[in-house]
Amino acid sequence: SNTLEEINALKNLGTGTLNLGLTPLGGIAPNILLLKEFMESYPNIKISVREAATEQLQKFLIEDKLDVAFVFAGKEKSALSYLKLARQELVICCSRRHRFRRHNLLRLEEIKDEPLILPNSSSFFKELLWKVFAEFKISPNVVAEFSHVQTIKSLIATGVGISILPEELCEQDESLTTVALEPPIYLYPLLAYKKNRHPSHAAEAFLELSRKGADKNA
Repeated sequence: SNTLEEINALKNLGTGTLNLGLTPLGGIAPNILLLKEFMESYPNIKISVREAATEQLQKFLIEDKLDVAFVFAGKEKSALSYLKLARQELVICCSRRHRFRRHNLLRLEEIKDEPLILPNSSSFFKELLWKVFAEFKISPNVVAEFSHVQTIKSLIATGVGISILPEELCEQDESLTTVALEPPIYLYPLLAYKKNRHPSHAAEAFLELSRKGADKNA
């Protein structure tokens, strides 16, 4: 019967598409775990991803080009609502053969002469790092910037430089090792969505799941 099909379609949330925004540093645990849970709970919903910096993603949300976006705290807009996700520690990421691998902790001044390879697509991330460098009166030796984290990781693995990245982006890589920074630097990921917009079924389901996760973090 039709009614049964309709009920099942609602339960499975039909097909639908979730338009999701992600920064180039977006592949961190809270985001990935939410996506995994969503894809398992709603296998019929397609996810369409746009990658851009935090500022650009917020603009897309305001213009209704995205349903939700994973961004970082620091540039919030009044037209948007935000859910806090688990904070992420930034660490030194280097090759397993690098002399730093023997350290448990490194101070920023200990890395100031090291060739540093950084993400270039996240201006927000760069601003945060530069603020910290300025506080410690350090001018870092940045030798290259790339928009893809994978390119950065591959280069670091060859030993030509080190990077500062969210811990989880390096941890899964066999060829890399991470060293904690002293004092620690944190990124605060948020899930952003537009305040007065009526969300699609797909977006509503994603927000519902995210709120549950956010409550656990609170």
